[in-house]
Amino acid sequence: MTREDIILINNISLDSEISIDEPENLPIELDFMGGDFITIPVDKPMVFTTNAKAGDTMLDFEDSSFPVMSKRFIEILKSAGVDNLQTFSIIIKSTKDDTIWKDYYV
Repeated sequence: MTREDIILINNISLDSEISIDEPENLPIELDFMGGDFITIPVDKPMVFTTNAKAGDTMLDFEDSSFPVMSKRFIEILKSAGVDNLQTFSIIIKSTKDDTIWKDYYV
């Protein structure tokens, strides 16, 4: 993939009804937005849940206190020169029909 192949569109008017929720048992001191290197042990992969179901389109980036990013989004960031991103693999499991999405990270 080259820089010319990548198009990232920010659609701030997108109003998705899909939500992604973090696991309830995460350590309280786990902070993905503080900018510090995370050394706290966490499950790998962590299991997040969603109200999405089979056939729904998942976003490449979900902005929350636990930012969820697709593998595709991370590859875009790296190809743009980002080299200080710490990621943790997650799976996202539907609470509607048990569909599982892999290749996602926080």
